[in-house]
Amino acid sequence: METNPSDNMLKKYFREYYAGWKSPVPDLISSREIGFIPFYGSMIRHIRLINSNEVDSFVNRNVPRHFYYSTAYYRNPDEKKMDQKGWLGAELIFDLDADHIEGAEKMRYDEILSRVKEHTIRLIEKFLMGTFGFDENDLKVFFSGGRGYHVHVLSESIYGLNSDGRREIADYIRGEGLVSDEFRKISVVDQKDAKGWFNSIDQRFTEIYRKFSENQESVYEDENLLKVFRNRENIMGYFGRMKTVKVQQKIVKKLDLMQEPGKEKYRYMTKDDQEILQNIITKMQKEETAEIDEPVTTDVHRLIRYPYSLHGKTGLMVCPVAVNHMRDFDPLVEALNPLLKERTSKINITRPVNIKFNSETYSLNQGETELPLDLSVFLVASKMGSFI
Repeated sequence: METNPSDNMLKKYFREYYAGWKSPVPDLISSREIGFIPFYGSMIRHIRLINSNEVDSFVNRNVPRHFYYSTAYYRNPDEKKMDQKGWLGAELIFDLDADHIEGAEKMRYDEILSRVKEHTIRLIEKFLMGTFGFDENDLKVFFSGGRGYHVHVLSESIYGLNSDGRREIADYIRGEGLVSDEFRKISVVDQKDAKGWFNSIDQRFTEIYRKFSENQESVYEDENLLKVFRNRENIMGYFGRMKTVKVQQKIVKKLDLMQEPGKEKYRYMTKDDQEILQNIITKMQKEETAEIDEPVTTDVHRLIRYPYSLHGKTGLMVCPVAVNHMRDFDPLVEALNPLLKERTSKINITRPVNIKFNSETYSLNQGETELPLDLSVFLVASKMGSFI
């Protein structure tokens, strides 16, 4: 198989890393399927490794460019056909990366990672811990080594979920199916939704009516209203025409009713109220969702990157991150291969590069240059340079 000198040098640094590799193994490793992509060749999978010694020996011998394990547990993980593996359950997985971030193609790599981290924190705090009530101890978070994060949910309550059940969770997180007309039909609001979509949207909706009632000037600049009424006079006219409604045998001012949290008011919405609500929903779907890769979440046979393995397109580690450390975590410092520290190498830059890496900002032009070895490995693995 054809090789090239630069890739051979990159493989040398990966071999050096795996030669002394002592990675903690995921639980029930003997029930997981193992897969890898070599430096030259395609995916090889359906492998079973029994313990940490076998894992260490395997990576040392094969030097994977990408190394994976299954999020599912099997009776026979080394069977080639899925229906013969004996599926026992699977972790719930969320993959967040730049593919789903608007404008990512115009960002520097470090900016992309910062934006994806925001979505990951929102997934954890707003949805997994807030709405679904998972505990911090139920979650394992990893920097993927590439352009994002993987969040694993390990809980007996989800291991047996099929793809449809996982799709419902993914759809909820992405705000799928949220339309204003559905709010009219709500009969019960789950208490677990206190930090979920209904509560967030309800707060934003009632705030508009409260601002008008309190004569706050900012209400006339609210884009949710301007899309419906176009100008200040029309906004004043609409709210001014609000009279009274009969609620459970009581006559109440509609403006007062619309300021009350909860589901009752949505039965009395006019077409304009409904349009205001829909504008809020559309805006919040964009602002407050967590951009997850749904096929990863719904796949009950998924292979995911192995903890502490190296990502073949960056040379960075698949690094675990404590939930309470997410905001401070800097992957371009903490996920660097420690064996490359304080070493340099010469590479040929193939296109201009602007990046913040290991707390330093680099603006690199095409041509030969000498750089810290960890940055050189990153650029070569990312196809932005080659070793000389």
